[in-house]
Amino acid sequence: MKKIVGLLLALLMVFSLVACGKTTVPDEPVSTPEASDVTTPAPTPTPAEDADVSATENAIGYFSSGVDPASRDKYQIVWAYMRPMALFQNIESALIELETKLNFKTTSYCANSDIDAMIQNIEIYADQGVDGFLIVIDPTASARIKEVLDGTGIPYVA
Repeated sequence: MKKIVGLLLALLMVFSLVACGKTTVPDEPVSTPEASDVTTPAPTPTPAEDADVSATENAIGYFSSGVDPASRDKYQIVWAYMRPMALFQNIESALIELETKLNFKTTSYCANSDIDAMIQNIEIYADQGVDGFLIVIDPTASARIKEVLDGTGIPYVA
């Protein structure tokens, strides 16, 4: 397993070097503009300055595409994990901090090592209409938890 991870990391480094190493040389020399030719560009309007912000409602876009992330409905995401650990609680804190910036709402759930409770709560959250799951799957019940998650039809990252 360590060899596979090492090979993947080595390939990732090679691909990043190849991607960053390509440079292009301009065919013709770049001329510097005269002082009288320089004009200041007009400032680009922010989404708040657009005439109709509701036109981007519920549209998916990037921060620079003019889509106001606060104009769309909030995504309801469930962060679920099996055991209370400092790592998982730190991830929960980071998700809560990002809620206002990325316009989503996080519901956190710790199963306290109870696999049946985890499966039951996945089904309950799915019935409540959540938009996605961020979940730490316990290796002892990974097949069953994956089966339940696939059965909900809701996207998840495990």
